[in-house]
Amino acid sequence: MSNSICYSGWYAGYTYPKAERKVFREIELKGVEVFLPLCKVVRQWSDRKRKVEVPLFPSYVFVYATRNSLYELLRIRELVRIVSFEGKFCRIPDPQIESIRKLIEGNIPIQHEDFVPRVGSLVRVEHGPLKGVEGTIKEIKGKSRLIIQILALGQAVSIDISKHHLKEVAREENVLIKA
Repeated sequence: MSNSICYSGWYAGYTYPKAERKVFREIELKGVEVFLPLCKVVRQWSDRKRKVEVPLFPSYVFVYATRNSLYELLRIRELVRIVSFEGKFCRIPDPQIESIRKLIEGNIPIQHEDFVPRVGSLVRVEHGPLKGVEGTIKEIKGKSRLIIQILALGQAVSIDISKHHLKEVAREENVLIKA
C-alpha cells in the first residue's frame, strides 16, 4: 500500500443543494473532522428582513480524512462526491483551510458576488486543482456549468467547469509584456 494513501488531509465534499448541514452532522457522527464555513447574510422576505447563517460555499463541506476513509464517507446519501481530478481526490492545502477559518472568525462582512458568465469572457479558475489557470468562456450549459477553452503551448483544450469555480478577469490583467 502506498504511503500517500494513508496521509490525512483536507478534501472538499460536494453535497446535494441545501444538504450541507445534514452531511456535516453525519460526518461528525462518524468521528471525522469536518468544517462547514458559514457566513451571516441578510435575507429579505416580503414582510421582514432577517440575518441568517448560510454556507459560504453552497453545496460544499470540508473533511480532514485519509483518502481511504473518504470512500466510507461516500456512503452518506446526501454527499454526492468528493472533489476529484482525473479520478484522484483533490487534497486542499492546509493554509487554504486556515485562511477560510480566519475569514469566518474575523466577523468580516462577506458579500457573495454573482458572476454572470458571458461567452467570450476571460476567466480565471479560483478553486480546485486548476486554480490560477485562465481561459475563455466558449459555451454556457444551464445555470452554472460552463465550457472554457484554455490555451497552453499553442494548443487549446476545453473543460466543463462550474461557474462557482471561476472569476472574471479584466482584459487589462492579462496583458503580456514582452522584453
